[in-house]
Amino acid sequence: MKNCGKTFEEDFAKSFKDIFIYRLRDNAGAWNESVIRNNGKNGIRFTTTNICDFIAYSNKSNKLLLLELKSFKGKSCPFTNFKKHQIEGLYIEGKKEGVEAYAILNFRDLNETFGVRAELIYEFYEKGERKSFSYEFCKEQGVLIVGRLKRTRWEYDVEELL
Repeated sequence: MKNCGKTFEEDFAKSFKDIFIYRLRDNAGAWNESVIRNNGKNGIRFTTTNICDFIAYSNKSNKLLLLELKSFKGKSCPFTNFKKHQIEGLYIEGKKEGVEAYAILNFRDLNETFGVRAELIYEFYEKGERKSFSYEFCKEQGVLIVGRLKRTRWEYDVEELL
């Protein structure tokens, strides 16, 4: 059985109809030559450090979207769900012309999903007053992404992001 986060990512990506969306690979890497020669022993493995899960482009709105998706239980998303380079990278890249960066936060228990701009995520994180992004914060600062349950899978209205 797939984990809930991966299922959420699949459902969310399928919601981008007629819009380019690409899933960046997690932990894509290669073994160096010493690892290959030694059958995987005493070698070094490198992995990517993506700032987001998806890149989407809408020709209609002429926007490039950088999207980091998080799905979790409860009424808050702990900062530990993010890597520091993700928060910083989304913030930096989201300031560029024609680029919008979002954290897409899926409150599974509440069946609600919000898109929060990376600059707001970064500012809230940097203040250090809390250790999580609360439901209230997302509701006040984010864009509600309406989801519809279709039997066992979800479809999301991503037009608000575009």
